[in-house]
Amino acid sequence: MAVAVDRRASLLRVARISWFVPVAVAIWVLVQRWNQPHLGRNIALLTLALVPITAHDLYAARVSWLRDIPEAVLSLPIVLVVLVLAWQPVASDFAPFLLVLVTARSTLKGRYRDGIAVLLASAAVMISVDAASRFSGSINWVLGLGLAWIGACSVRSMSRLIDELMIAQADLAERAAADERRRIAHEIHDVIAHSLSVAALHITGARMAIGRDPDEAMRALQQAERLARDSLAQVRSAIGVLSPSTEGIAPALPTAVDIPTLIKEFTDAGVSVVLDVRGDVAALSPTLGLTLYRVTQESLSNVIRHAPGASASVGIRASAQLVSLSVRNSVVNSATVVTGGRGISGMRERVAAHGGTLDAGTTDGQWFVRLTVPIEVSCP
Repeated sequence: MAVAVDRRASLLRVARISWFVPVAVAIWVLVQRWNQPHLGRNIALLTLALVPITAHDLYAARVSWLRDIPEAVLSLPIVLVVLVLAWQPVASDFAPFLLVLVTARSTLKGRYRDGIAVLLASAAVMISVDAASRFSGSINWVLGLGLAWIGACSVRSMSRLIDELMIAQADLAERAAADERRRIAHEIHDVIAHSLSVAALHITGARMAIGRDPDEAMRALQQAERLARDSLAQVRSAIGVLSPSTEGIAPALPTAVDIPTLIKEFTDAGVSVVLDVRGDVAALSPTLGLTLYRVTQESLSNVIRHAPGASASVGIRASAQLVSLSVRNSVVNSATVVTGGRGISGMRERVAAHGGTLDAGTTDGQWFVRLTVPIEVSCP
């Protein structure tokens, strides 16, 4: 949007000085006629003809009714004055150049029909003075008028295209910002959900052990504290791109190779998790590896929230063409099973971004989350 504002300001500045060109040409036309008869009349005619377009350029931004005057009306006095001047031409007469200027101006600043009207009127002036044997070489000026109109049409089309591109660019920027906010929301949701779930297990263990084994309670509290600090660091890493003053390089986000460490956090908190990895997960792209990590993290966090005390298994299969992940756990209480919510929808969005699919549900008394992603369409 700032770019659009700057462009409008630039166009306004150009409009405010555009009156200078016809005024300069008019002065040169008068210099050519300095020693010719009717100099005073020519000065008055040119002055009166230039007043409308000069006033329009200088004051249209502040006076609304000036903006409503058609460009063809503003240009008509100059067309008539050039007819008078060309009827009594001088050597290398420059007066027809005023017609070229008003033709280009009316095409650029007015409606297309204004430009066509001024073009036809200007061409009629040159053809009529040539037909009356009052001005020679008018065919060259007629060709110049045509080129001016074509050039102005091209510039007008390019300006409209630039406006459309700027609108599209602003729309893309808004979409990119929305996608980034959604990505950060997913990251924060996954990190916080996992951290709170595992930390709650450690705190519960500490509460239960504080009377019979203070050392064990202390270790559980230390684990909860470490986990809280680690999750805080991950949240800062996820939202670090939002701060323009961030210095240095943010810590790398986890990938598939960090899943064993993630599993250890759950097992240390008392959740029985079996991990089975087949294939080279280190060869997966960082974004796909992060997706596998977050899906595993969210799925195991759901185990803690919705099936406390249940065991779980995590299986990963990676090949040159396909990678799959399966997380299963026993359903302790069917009343706690959820089939929707922010977590599952977020996992589906993550997997869909890589061209894969994710299924979640119950089968054979187990809750499962299963994803499949073709390697060839995964993000680089």
